[in-house]
Amino acid sequence: MLEAHSALSWRDRWFSLRDRLLADPRFQGAAAALWLTRPIARRRARALFDLCAGFVYSQVLFCCVRLALFEHLAKGPELRSDLARRYGLSGEAADTLFDAAIVLDLLEARSGGRVGLGGLGAALNGNPGVAAMVEHHALFYADLSDPLALLQKAGRPGEHTNAPDQTGQTRLGRYWAYVDLERPANLAGPEVGAYTALMSASQPLVASQILKAYRLAGHRCLLDVGGGDGTFIERAAQRAPNLQFILFDL
Repeated sequence: MLEAHSALSWRDRWFSLRDRLLADPRFQGAAAALWLTRPIARRRARALFDLCAGFVYSQVLFCCVRLALFEHLAKGPELRSDLARRYGLSGEAADTLFDAAIVLDLLEARSGGRVGLGGLGAALNGNPGVAAMVEHHALFYADLSDPLALLQKAGRPGEHTNAPDQTGQTRLGRYWAYVDLERPANLAGPEVGAYTALMSASQPLVASQILKAYRLAGHRCLLDVGGGDGTFIERAAQRAPNLQFILFDL
């Protein structure tokens, strides 16, 4: 034990001391009470709560996206009761969803019992690529129903216990149909269409930023490797129509 302790660097010893202090209930109480450390303690407590509640946040967002709620409320706020009828929800279920979304700034309580877009909901409504990614996450959430089992059996074909059939693939693995194929170009359009559409929808999130950050002038040719259906190339061609564009994709 002495040899192991002496082998620790001063940095390791400092982190060990920090870890013991942060785990000590007396230290936690003192940090929360002292005016100098109180803001730090509260910020850490909120961050820890967010880690615990993060899955709930993502599911609230997923429900809103699946219902196309942001798109609908872009026309204006509506009564909770009207929205509940529109989406086939009981009043209690609708209130649960709306209140959670209001806390997350996805929705906002308006006058007369109405609900409108919150700051984040309005921003998401202007970025359809984000909504497409959230919709796609349903596959990932299903695969993560037992994340420890997924990690323990990663790389062992045929042992994914959360896969809905006997292929051994995860749901996300089947969505990316080309990943394990020797000749992915042999896949038919319907087998890759959904993934291609998702990538195309998400391109506006990054394409404008890339094209603002990097000047294409002075180049003769742009090769887009893994360019899908050419959405990025189309946007680049609007900026630099004199370039030659080549798309390479499996």
